[in-house]
Amino acid sequence: MNRRTAAAALLAGMMLAPTAGAAKDEAAAKSLPNFKGKLLSGGSFNTDRLRGKPHLLVVGFERVHSADMRAWAQVFKASFPDEAKADYFQIAALPSQIGLMRGFIDKQMVKNTPEVARGKIMTVYAADSLCKQLAIKDRKVVYVFVLDAAGTITHREQGPQSAEAFSRVRERLTAAGVLQPTPSVGSSSDKQPSGR
Repeated sequence: MNRRTAAAALLAGMMLAPTAGAAKDEAAAKSLPNFKGKLLSGGSFNTDRLRGKPHLLVVGFERVHSADMRAWAQVFKASFPDEAKADYFQIAALPSQIGLMRGFIDKQMVKNTPEVARGKIMTVYAADSLCKQLAIKDRKVVYVFVLDAAGTITHREQGPQSAEAFSRVRERLTAAGVLQPTPSVGSSSDKQPSGR
């Protein structure tokens, strides 16, 4: 292989090999599939209705995830209080095999959820399909998706809410044209538990 051919091959390889960050963004930049479920406040809902403004979408799979899901919702609401600009939504993704237990599970979730939050949470009894469509492999943690107004996933996090993770989420939401959040909420200096 002569020098010119080797240089061309090296250049082509550099152009085709994405950086880790680019690969992550590329994986995130896809439209949110339309999932259908039932709101805890009653009535059916589908995620196509999340279009029109940016959203923070939090997905959990187990009862123990409720605390992490609530923490993400709280820091989001504190930082972006104007629902006309951006909003949050939660999906409790459960196995389709549950069958007759669905009614009981929904009632227990309603009972343990403040009334004000019930319109922001829906149950989806199709966890396998949801995981496949969102490329979720580990159901032991919660997943967080930033959606733009067109319903495109622009960023993805997984695990408990933290100052570092929320900082990345906040950057994506402010880039989408949402009003600047309160600087002190979810900032990198807020690493110690507040005792709330």
